[in-house]
Amino acid sequence: MDGFDSLIGGLALLVGVGLSFAYRSVFLIIIAFIFSYPLFHLYYLYTGGDPVRIVDVVGMKYYSSYLKEAFYGYFLCVLIFHSVLLSIRHKKLLIARTYTLTPVLLYSLIVLLLFMSVISYPWLFGLAARREMLLPGNGWVSIYIGTYLILLLSQNSNSTILKSILFILPLYFIVSGERVNNMLYVVLLVGLVGGREVNLDAKRKGIFALAGGLVLLLGYVAGNLRGGGDALSLDFFYVFNYITVIESLHVYLSSFWYVDNIGNDSSVLLSMIYSFIPFHSNGGAGSPYFFENIIASEVSTVGGGMFVTEGYLAFGLVGLCLWSLVSALLIKKCFISESIFLNSIFVVIFALAFRFFWYGWEYIITPVYVMFLYLLVFFSIGKKSHA
Repeated sequence: MDGFDSLIGGLALLVGVGLSFAYRSVFLIIIAFIFSYPLFHLYYLYTGGDPVRIVDVVGMKYYSSYLKEAFYGYFLCVLIFHSVLLSIRHKKLLIARTYTLTPVLLYSLIVLLLFMSVISYPWLFGLAARREMLLPGNGWVSIYIGTYLILLLSQNSNSTILKSILFILPLYFIVSGERVNNMLYVVLLVGLVGGREVNLDAKRKGIFALAGGLVLLLGYVAGNLRGGGDALSLDFFYVFNYITVIESLHVYLSSFWYVDNIGNDSSVLLSMIYSFIPFHSNGGAGSPYFFENIIASEVSTVGGGMFVTEGYLAFGLVGLCLWSLVSALLIKKCFISESIFLNSIFVVIFALAFRFFWYGWEYIITPVYVMFLYLLVFFSIGKKSHA
């Protein structure tokens, strides 16, 4: 690659990532940054950086000639994403309708949360081998997520006891190596008080960013130790490129080889449809129509996959743009809505932003259903108590 291509790519990277900091809301900043973050690694590969892990072992022999196309394709996605959200760059999150839980309901949900934390992550408590579940089924984590977030959105989250529980649980999980979701739970807990996003001046934003960086570094060290590495062996590139995004980018990059050599596959749309049906065997990441599983039939993968990969697999570049546009419109609508149901979708998207963008949007559906069920029960009880 010549210096001019590297310069143009570098400018694209700066624009794509730099726009993430144009928002007043910390939540929008973080969502936009997570969405644009893969540009770093794509640029690194595109400009001749050394590939790592599965990208090196498997991927480059498939998609080394598609790196430029993949980089600028994702850059286009990022521009479309920002073009929608920049219209609300001055707004902050305000949950439309908050609620206060009765003592009985509050403590019942706290007990349920603690129980679900053990059921969902038994290996973190020494009760099972890694990724083995104590009970059959895949819905336990979604119940844990929904219960955690419904407690966080309540007015009771201002209490010292509940706030301590909601802080200690994800922090323990982060230290134990479960970083992907739990870092953002902490951000929600600190940044959202009584359903209203806290105001952060420049000084507080600096402290917030520093705290976030420390949590990120702590998560890296925990993950490094879990993988048998040395806690002190910190390499800038490896800290900046989490294993999760590398594995997800492998699937995204593989889709360019797949479409060019095998062709588009619109059957991924069936996975989308079935995913809205709870517990359907053809929905979610286990579906034979899930984009990662389709690509894995030709290229070895280890899971994950940038969610826009689904669009590219179905419709090529148009699909990339469409998936980016629809996700941005959904986030915008749920962020500014005066309905707590739509607000709760935004909260789930934020809490699961790494999963949403780096694994597939299907991961948010069941937690959203759990949140909706809780809200319907709460408001039903509230109406009866006032009848």
